[in-house]
Amino acid sequence: KKICKKAAKDLNVNLKKEPYKSRLKYEIDLIKEKGYQDYFLVVADAINYAKQHMLVGPGRGSSGGSLVCFLMGITTIDPIKYDLIFERFIDINRSDLPDIDCDFPKDKRGMVIKHIKKKYGDENVTQIANILRLRGKSGLNRFAKSLGIPEHHLDAVKDVLIEREPGDAGFDECIKDTLTTTDAGRELMQLHPALEIVTRAEGHAQTSGTHAAGVLVGAEPINKYCGINTRDGGRVAMIDMREAEGLNLLKIDALGLRNLTILAEVCDRVNMPYRALYSLQDGDEKAYQLINDGRFAGIFQFEGQATRKLASKMMIESIEDLAALNAASRPGALMSGGANRYVNRKNESEDIEYLADHKLMKKITKPTAGVILYQEQVMQILREVGQLPWDQVIFLRKQMAKTLGQESFGKYRKAFLRGAKKNDLSKVEAGEVWKNLVTF
Repeated sequence: KKICKKAAKDLNVNLKKEPYKSRLKYEIDLIKEKGYQDYFLVVADAINYAKQHMLVGPGRGSSGGSLVCFLMGITTIDPIKYDLIFERFIDINRSDLPDIDCDFPKDKRGMVIKHIKKKYGDENVTQIANILRLRGKSGLNRFAKSLGIPEHHLDAVKDVLIEREPGDAGFDECIKDTLTTTDAGRELMQLHPALEIVTRAEGHAQTSGTHAAGVLVGAEPINKYCGINTRDGGRVAMIDMREAEGLNLLKIDALGLRNLTILAEVCDRVNMPYRALYSLQDGDEKAYQLINDGRFAGIFQFEGQATRKLASKMMIESIEDLAALNAASRPGALMSGGANRYVNRKNESEDIEYLADHKLMKKITKPTAGVILYQEQVMQILREVGQLPWDQVIFLRKQMAKTLGQESFGKYRKAFLRGAKKNDLSKVEAGEVWKNLVTF
């Protein structure tokens, strides 16, 4: 509370006025109830240390929805100004720690980790492993080579290989089901029965590396929870991100970005203090024109081919357009067809149509021309249209973020349709909305 109130004065945020007053109380009460105080203090300490020595990212991901993060200097985004949802950040029904993405220059990320180790103890801090497991084609190729099976004998099976999303039943049995339920698979097994052994190895840990961002911080040595790899001169916990979350270990996502290194070097050359970048205001037409001219080099998360292709079809005129462009370039919006619909409607080459002719759907998707682009919109639809409780809404949001499949979502379809019916959506309309959410 003390840190937030002091920072509010420096940031000209009036905590006596609404909605800031009630929002801060709500966030702090929830943080206190869940015992997250240490997490926020550890992350804020690391970021504030980093800001004394380097350029730090302004904040990214769900932490942008937190007023506490803004006031503690963890992010530089005022969530009230941009109507960001706090519940996307902290799950009100679960006790697992939230995710705060911290971005540092690639060449100085090590300084931050060194500071954390110095503060909390070398044995209490490790990086996280990135464990690759034997899957589909890689499993077939590896075992076929060991068994002397010609590679071209696998071609027909690879064409019909069953694929499932993480979290789906049978995720580790795709090869087995392909070999036993498809014609190509059964033919291959008749020809090479020894290949059955690969079905027992699917999902097995194959190789490990170091995760690009994850750092574990403990109040006691991390080797009380898992093995530590020190062979390569570093300290890497031999568990992956999901396993660390399962143990409820405190994890900081500290990513080293080449883009920040470049920006910092530019600031150094023109004698501009890094803090000047945090005070840049939106609304600069010249900045938007850079995007409209197709000049994407060095802009984090905007350099991808999908983003450039979409940008060439639409005119960027505001910060909202930039946000929509970034969201439309993600797999969910692209695969659902929402990205192209949004661009066409913004260009007025396609009429605006809503997924359901209902006031709730119109209210939620009006800012994006009737298209679902944001995870916040998904949460609002699940909560307001489908009347799902917050715990289910947040669970489904996390399933979506982890790209889990239709089977994981399908368990909640009937509950969503019941809630939509209570809101007077027809069965066809509710089904269309649900189908779009699943694809997203």
